Amino acid sequence: MSNGDDDNGSRDADAGAIDSAADSAADDGVSFDVWVCQGRLCRSHGADDISAACAHALMNRDDDRARLLRGGCYGLCDLGANVVVRRYEGAREDSDSDRLSLTDSSNEFVSCGVTAADVPELLGSFL
Repeated sequence: MSNGDDDNGSRDADAGAIDSAADSAADDGVSFDVWVCQGRLCRSHGADDISAACAHALMNRDDDRARLLRGGCYGLCDLGANVVVRRYEGAREDSDSDRLSLTDSSNEFVSCGVTAADVPELLGSFL
């Protein structure tokens, strides 16, 4: 699993940013959307298995701070499978909002080359 690189228009989610997101996840009103790319190449690199692993991990939680959503193609096909996690404080955006694009927000974390085995670590860094 790697973070997106700047040459492909994505942002690096460095360890400090992820740790910071995880530290503040316990705050009231913080929620997350987990978008798994369902583009053709990401699906060929295991996106369906990643979605299933995410669904299983989120189902075993006793809160509803995170929701799993079907993402579109983010244009990082050569780096897939890709997972985008967006952090919200307060109200979440509509689930169809920006599902096909990266928002360039500091609350958006892009992970590339994700496998189903990476899911516990990836989600654990946020939840």
